[in-house]
Amino acid sequence: TLTFEDSGQRTTTFTQINNLIEGTSFTFSGSHQIDGSVGLQATASGTLTGPTDGSEWRIKSDNGGTIDSTKFANCSHLVGQAGNDDFIFEGAHQLTDITAGGGTNTLQGPDAGSSWSIDGSDSGAIVGQVTFSEIGKVIGGSNTDTFTFGTSGVLTGVGVDGGSGGANKIIGKNLANTWTIDSVDG
Repeated sequence: TLTFEDSGQRTTTFTQINNLIEGTSFTFSGSHQIDGSVGLQATASGTLTGPTDGSEWRIKSDNGGTIDSTKFANCSHLVGQAGNDDFIFEGAHQLTDITAGGGTNTLQGPDAGSSWSIDGSDSGAIVGQVTFSEIGKVIGGSNTDTFTFGTSGVLTGVGVDGGSGGANKIIGKNLANTWTIDSVDG
């Protein structure tokens, strides 16, 4: 069952609908999704809020991809909820922002080498692609990634995984740093 509220606060309920197009935002309630797609007209830019129990988000085009089995398009603002969310870039695609919500959340960059900026608590950017917040672990791709921590930058989860290849590097805060190396390659 789908419920639609317009700006006049009128509510309409729909059943047996697989595709949603238009509007400014889409929110999945509980663990519910649809078997089709959600999206806005090509000239719009909306917000997609995922289910409360966490999801796998795959960014497959600029402002588009899948959330579990549901396709989305023209949604440049992605919002997780209480569950664990994994956001995976399948190329050098762009979004405006990701707000991961509660849970243990991961952001995996594209296989193309990327520059990452960690400038707040669990927040930062894949430079030129997306800003993010409430992400505790970041993972690079198969090429060289650079992870730069600003003065307030910290990841409270597992932290940084350089990815499956490349000569990855971490640039620490411009402060006195103590580095502890406890295994091969960090």
